[in-house]
Amino acid sequence: QSNQLVISADGVLRYNSQEMNEAQLGQALKDLSNDPKAQLQIMADEAVPYGRVAKIMALSQANGVVKISFLTDAKASK
Repeated sequence: QSNQLVISADGVLRYNSQEMNEAQLGQALKDLSNDPKAQLQIMADEAVPYGRVAKIMALSQANGVVKISFLTDAKASK
């Protein structure tokens, strides 16, 4: 089971299409960690600073979700 977290350019978090703050995300990840097969897929806009992504990764791990993957938006170059 994979769960998707989108971090938009303005820093807004959307977990499985639901906008939430870091505290809400932490609780959702804690709930997710009850499933040993669960993983978090992170898709961050290229404008999001790495530090923001690293903070979310640390939040995920602190709440028991250690299987993390990254999704990219491959755009054709012109």
